[in-house]
Amino acid sequence: LLCVVVAGGAAAGGVEGEGGARSAGCDVSLQDVNNLTLNCSRRGLNSVPRTWPQQIDNTVDKGDVLRSEIFQGPYNNTVYSSIALETLNLGRNQIHSLDRYLFQYTPNLTRLYLNNNPIEILDHVTVLALSSATNLQVLDLSSTDIDSIPLDAFRGLVNLQQIDLSGNKFVNVPESLSIVGSTLQYLTFNNNPIVELNDDSFVGLSNLLELEVGENNYLEEVKRGTFTPLKKLRILHLCHNPNLRYISHNAFRALKDKWTLKEVYIDDNNLSELSADLMPWSKLEILGMTGNSWLCNCDLAEIITKQEAGNKFKDGDIP
Repeated sequence: LLCVVVAGGAAAGGVEGEGGARSAGCDVSLQDVNNLTLNCSRRGLNSVPRTWPQQIDNTVDKGDVLRSEIFQGPYNNTVYSSIALETLNLGRNQIHSLDRYLFQYTPNLTRLYLNNNPIEILDHVTVLALSSATNLQVLDLSSTDIDSIPLDAFRGLVNLQQIDLSGNKFVNVPESLSIVGSTLQYLTFNNNPIVELNDDSFVGLSNLLELEVGENNYLEEVKRGTFTPLKKLRILHLCHNPNLRYISHNAFRALKDKWTLKEVYIDDNNLSELSADLMPWSKLEILGMTGNSWLCNCDLAEIITKQEAGNKFKDGDIP
C-alpha cells in the first residue's frame, strides 16, 4: 500500500518551489516493501514538490496542473511500471486541473481527495483523468468551487461508493450522480445554495445507504417524492438548514411499505410541523428533532406518542 498525502498548511524550510518559494520537504515512512507512506501534509504547498525525498526516485516538474509523471514507477524495458498507490490526498492546495493521464500509473487508486482546491470548472482533461480512475471508491470534491459535474466525469467510475460535494455552488443535485447510482452508497451534500429538493434530486441513486444534506442556508422545501428513489437508504441527515420550513407528507412516497430507514436526523432546521404520515415513525431506531420551533398540534402528538417516536430520541434530546 502506497499512501500519498499532499495537503496545505504552514511550515518552514524544505525544498524550493516555483517562483523561489520554499516549502517543507515531505516525509517518507517505510514499514515494509509494500507499505510506503509519503506525507506532504501541512507544508504550505502551492503545488506538488519538484522533487520527492531520496527514498523515491521520480522527479516532479509541474505548475498547477498535475501530470502523470509524478506517479511513474521504476523504468523497465523502455516503459515505466505502475505503483501500488491506493490513497491520494491532494487537499488544501492550489490545484486547478488534472492531466488527462494523471492516473495512468496508479491502477490501484481507490481513494482520491481533491477538497479545498480552486478547481471551479471540471474541464475536459480533468474529466478524462477522473473517469480513468476506474477502481476509485472514495472521491472528495468538497470546497472546490464547482457548480456542475459533466456526465462523462463518472462514466468510468464503476466502483465509486462515496462522494463528498459539500461547500460548492450547486443549485441542484448533479444529474451525473445517476451514472454511479448502482454503486454509490454515501453522498454528502452540505453547504450548497440549493433552494429545494424534489423528485428529480436523487433519481438513479437506488443503492444509497446514507445521505447528508445539511448547512444549506438557502434550502426551504423538501417536496413530494424527494426520497422515493432511495430504496435502500438507512441513514438520513437533514440538519442545520436554517430556512428549511416544509417537508411534504409525501416526501417518502412509495417507500413506506418497504421501509429501510433506521436513523433520521432533522435537527436545527426551521420546521414547525410535520405530517403524522410522513413516515412509519415506529420503525426508526434513532430520531433527532431538536432545534426546531415545533407547534404543539395533533400531528406532533401522534408522532411522539401513538407512533412511538418519543422512544427513538437520544438521551437528553427532547424536541
